[in-house]
Amino acid sequence: MYKSKLLQLLRKLSPEEFKELRKAVQSPIYKPGPQLIRLYDYLRPCYPGFTAPKLDRQKAFRRLFPDKEFSDLQMRVLMREMCRVVEEFLIMLQIRADPLQRKRLLSEAYGQRGLVEQFKKTSTQLLNDWEALPYRDPEYHLHNFQLQHLQLNLLDVSQKADKLRRTAVLRMHLQEFFEQSDLIFQCQLLNLASIYNPAKQSEQGLPKTSLLRSLYQHIYKLYNAHDDQDYFHLKELFFDNLGQVRPMQAKEVFTFLSNYLIKKMSDNDAFYNQLLFALYKQGLSHDILMAQDRVTDHQFLNILIVAAKEKAFQWAEQFIDTSKDQLSDNSREDVLRLGRAYLLFYQRKFEQSIDQLAAHLFGHPLYQINAQSHMLKCHFEIFMGDNSYYHLLVDKSLAFGRQIRRSDFLSTQKSNRYLHFNQMIRKMARMRMEKKRDRHQKLQKEVAKGKAMHSMKWIIDKMGQL
Repeated sequence: MYKSKLLQLLRKLSPEEFKELRKAVQSPIYKPGPQLIRLYDYLRPCYPGFTAPKLDRQKAFRRLFPDKEFSDLQMRVLMREMCRVVEEFLIMLQIRADPLQRKRLLSEAYGQRGLVEQFKKTSTQLLNDWEALPYRDPEYHLHNFQLQHLQLNLLDVSQKADKLRRTAVLRMHLQEFFEQSDLIFQCQLLNLASIYNPAKQSEQGLPKTSLLRSLYQHIYKLYNAHDDQDYFHLKELFFDNLGQVRPMQAKEVFTFLSNYLIKKMSDNDAFYNQLLFALYKQGLSHDILMAQDRVTDHQFLNILIVAAKEKAFQWAEQFIDTSKDQLSDNSREDVLRLGRAYLLFYQRKFEQSIDQLAAHLFGHPLYQINAQSHMLKCHFEIFMGDNSYYHLLVDKSLAFGRQIRRSDFLSTQKSNRYLHFNQMIRKMARMRMEKKRDRHQKLQKEVAKGKAMHSMKWIIDKMGQL
């Protein structure tokens, strides 16, 4: 027993730490049980050397379990459980000794559980603490990268315009970490080469290309060549090896796959929407879209829109039933209203779609704008079947324009996209009422210029129906 891992750990504790260990052994957090407390009390007189003759498994067992016959297995299990408690205690001591480590772990815990405000506060404090230190070594850059990467993933959908700048900062920290570490290791290798035979170092050879490197090489090629065959190769490589990819990394690779299809929809909406629907279903079946047992609002709505375009309305309703509880409590009702409004829109039930949104007070300003722009599309669809809705449509459009201009929530770029969409709706409605074909050509040329616009594909489709 005196050579056991347990006693090796206990010998390394200071007197104060060994005394405090009893509190950990008694704590219900570790689920210790009375046997561990008795084992601690049995070992306590032998601290710190643990060389007493009584440190024999059979003697210890008789003291702990006087009414039982000796069981080596039971004694080993008990010592293993005590080891577990001591290791948890050592982790706690490490965190206590390093305040920055404690803040980092707490900040990550907030972030991974979606506690955005708490995460912002603690992560900002931690970044300020790191900046105040004089060190700019690999550890500094690695910690900065890890924390700011988590910040990037928690950006609100309205802050995505900030993603380019933040990603550039991330790359800078990552590159500095790599270059500093690589230079340090090269110097260490040179030093080792002067002591040991350099030939033995080279015999190890280079490591094989990792799966993750291969995946990102495929992604890089896909986003540069825009070749569908590269998409299918990447998808096959990804799903065939899914068990070897960390969940968060798998979610990111999946996002690259889905974003590629979304961008290609301008070439052939029906074809790429079909591929995207199949990809979403495959992702859901493998739980790739989940983060901390939640599906993001944005992805939830995207899945419903793609399913609706495929006329998979029954599947979409089942998806809502199985996934609605995974949405954020703060935005669940907003998202469900929008999702059901989208489904009704693609079933051409435009008035019912408006009813889903008109009576609901949206909490998030972005969802308010999404709802207003969607209702404007519904009003235009109704107007396409009945010209008497023209004045109502124009009134709704003017009100929406005022809402966008008053909003301090949207970036200038997003505001302009909504304003251009809004103006095109009025121009198309006026052209339909006045029946001037030359104006139709002007509108087509305006759209062909490629000016950024909300719901561009829908605008083009409606223009073709005028």
